[in-house]
Amino acid sequence: MNAFDIAPFSPLASAWVMVIAQLVRILIDDPRDSLEMMLAIIGVSMYYFSGLGLIYIAGVDNVVGIVFSFIVIADILRAIFAGSQVIPLQRTITYSSIREYGVDRFVFFFLLLWASFSGLFIGYGGGKFLSLFLFTVPYAVSLIFFERILSYGVGRKVVVWLLALYVFMTVVYLAFYWSGFGRMIILGYVLVPILLASHYMDVKFRAWFVVLISPVASFVSHFSRYGSVSDVSDLTLGSAAHHIAVTSDAFQYYYSGLMYTSDSFLDQYLLFLFNWVPRDMWPDKPIGAGWSSVGEMYGRAGYGEGYSQSLGFIGEQVYLLGPWFLVGLFVMIATLIVLRFFLIHASKGYVLPVILFDVSLMAYFWGGMASVGSRLWFALIPVLFYIQIVDRISVRRQGLYASDSFLLGDLRTNGTTQEKIRDDSGYERQG
Repeated sequence: MNAFDIAPFSPLASAWVMVIAQLVRILIDDPRDSLEMMLAIIGVSMYYFSGLGLIYIAGVDNVVGIVFSFIVIADILRAIFAGSQVIPLQRTITYSSIREYGVDRFVFFFLLLWASFSGLFIGYGGGKFLSLFLFTVPYAVSLIFFERILSYGVGRKVVVWLLALYVFMTVVYLAFYWSGFGRMIILGYVLVPILLASHYMDVKFRAWFVVLISPVASFVSHFSRYGSVSDVSDLTLGSAAHHIAVTSDAFQYYYSGLMYTSDSFLDQYLLFLFNWVPRDMWPDKPIGAGWSSVGEMYGRAGYGEGYSQSLGFIGEQVYLLGPWFLVGLFVMIATLIVLRFFLIHASKGYVLPVILFDVSLMAYFWGGMASVGSRLWFALIPVLFYIQIVDRISVRRQGLYASDSFLLGDLRTNGTTQEKIRDDSGYERQG
């Protein structure tokens, strides 16, 4: 037991109460917003069931405090951003914009083809830097054109087929680019287009689906990295609840005086913002806490040279700041809030940047600051560049941009033009 234990009764009973309450909440609220959806997914897949499992298997008492902290922070984020959403792009087809829609479709399919098959001609063995241009950047930019296509009001069947293409792209990534590390990015590649489509129509994706598939997903995720799953204990401690176990160890090591507490919070904060910068351009680039903490907490014996661990959003701050961990946690949550508000106002009617941010919260609550920095910016930077530069110039050229407005269009055609316009994509809107 330690100062982070808050269970009023037994840890197990308290955990059951919290988990059941959160699952009932998901079923009742039926979240559709990307932030609400991601907080539900993170809770179910990373904290609720895995926390229970850790208490059963390892008897870790302070799991209750860790899970409760996630619930409180999730509720704070929900409260702050209630009603603070980007107004999605709305475009009404006109004879001039049909041409624009055709260009959007062409670029969209070109980017998907590039991301899926360019490695066949250029080669898949070029490392992380080459994979950015072969897959990550074209994937991210394709999502801009996917949102533009959605904004024209295409039918649900068309959207389902387009989502299937993104699933295919993810399979390509698994087969040719994925190193076996960073399993959450696989889920992110699928979730982003689904959440994007959900902003424009009901694609029948619900948070409670995650409740059903979480056990299978945890098994597949663990097996994909380690090649085997010996038992439930191995699955829980080695994968699903690993970040909670490490957080608990961080507290135990700190309170026992055995753990070295570094003062490198600023280094990790810089990695949160700039981990996308290549080490060749930043010779003094810090090492991620997930790697350095392995040697300091457990010793490197028995671990591979490249092995790093998931500290969790609380464990990272305990490892970095010791008794001041709440200060670090406050700074990071405040940073996330400010960054999300910035993206809302910088998105110019596009929902995509905010969704990319929301999906990246998986990396933060699992692995901490550097984990976000190594994932989010590679997709977000090209998206913001396009929105702020390319799309803005294009919109001004067409006379569609309204000053200081986040809503592009609801441009109507002449009142006498009320015939329906249909194209071969299945699109049908009132002109």
